[in-house]
Amino acid sequence: MVEIAVSLLELPNKEYIFQRRTSDAPTSPGLLGLFGGHRESSDGTVLEAVQRELGEETSLNLTKDDFLYITAERETSPSGEGGRQYHLFLAKVSDVDFEIFEGAGKEVYSLDEAITRSDIASGARLLIEKVIREELV
Repeated sequence: MVEIAVSLLELPNKEYIFQRRTSDAPTSPGLLGLFGGHRESSDGTVLEAVQRELGEETSLNLTKDDFLYITAERETSPSGEGGRQYHLFLAKVSDVDFEIFEGAGKEVYSLDEAITRSDIASGARLLIEKVIREELV
């Protein structure tokens, strides 16, 4: 099973920053997703994975203490084999004034707005639905 570590970037007004994926992205091209990515063998923990991924994708310089583990959710493949294990972290940021190095842009939505969008990646939808349902943030 593939492990993916992602982060909800929370603004002070309780809105969240999402990543618009490029049209040629290997997964979920053109869709709205969360910052983060695959846990690599060099990552000791999923926390290290999300911190590394955010550092690769943005100019944000967040330490391990800036992340709060929220939840995990498994997405199975249509065949029932393999699938993905998503690990969701929360990181509070002061504003949207940071650079992104991967993706087509950043967009800001409340969780309720994001979940109603038809252009959100399935993994992001899965996690946001769980966050809203279980009132995790």
